[in-house]
Amino acid sequence: MRTAHFLLLAACLTLLVPPLAAQDSAPGPITKSFQVTVKLDRFLQFEDAYRQHLQWHGKNGDAWAWHTWQVVNGRNLGQYIIRTHGHNWADFDRDAAMRRSEWADVLTHIAPHLEKMTSSLETFEPQLSNWPADHPRPALVEMTRFEIASDGVRDFREAIAKIRSAVLDKAPDRHFAWLRTVNGSNGPTMILAVPRANWSEFEPAAKPLWSLMEEVYGAVETAAIQQAIGQSIRSQHSFVVEYRADLSFVPVD
Repeated sequence: MRTAHFLLLAACLTLLVPPLAAQDSAPGPITKSFQVTVKLDRFLQFEDAYRQHLQWHGKNGDAWAWHTWQVVNGRNLGQYIIRTHGHNWADFDRDAAMRRSEWADVLTHIAPHLEKMTSSLETFEPQLSNWPADHPRPALVEMTRFEIASDGVRDFREAIAKIRSAVLDKAPDRHFAWLRTVNGSNGPTMILAVPRANWSEFEPAAKPLWSLMEEVYGAVETAAIQQAIGQSIRSQHSFVVEYRADLSFVPVD
């Protein structure tokens, strides 16, 4: 499999919260993620400033929820990933004035503590995922980001669709979700999120995925699926994020 280094999480990663949970009765599939790198000597100051910023959301009646995750293993250790999810595209037009006011508050109180900040937009892929709408928010999420070759997108998606089908058949209690980055990445990008209640759940499953696949498809087709995935990928990178409830905002109904 071809692998190389690449920039971390366009976002996250991804299904860092139940992908179908949202702030209204008609949630959309769009997530906006901010990847925040704090100056090494400013972590405490940043967190204090961000808690004050979360109060701004409450005082101004923000209807969007904002969830913060922190990279606890892998590249960009310590990076914060701040996400708002469950949106339709029209939400970004409807709330444009509030977002401008919010940005002004960020520049005033948070930006002085930052090394850099980037953002991305992702869409949840339910037809490739096995993440029930009522799945509780996990304490940890294992993320793997795949940058896909332009001519390999179809093969990659077909291969992971076959994996999903096998998992639903043989191990439906294995939960995972896929996000597709629609803006803010270096070409086609897919993000796999696997929820973990704690570190003990990182223990390898009794039956490895590819053994399960062979039960469903046989050795020859399973090998072809593995090859299709490997030939489709330009690079991949895995990391773990932890939920920071103390740095998150959920509006009161």
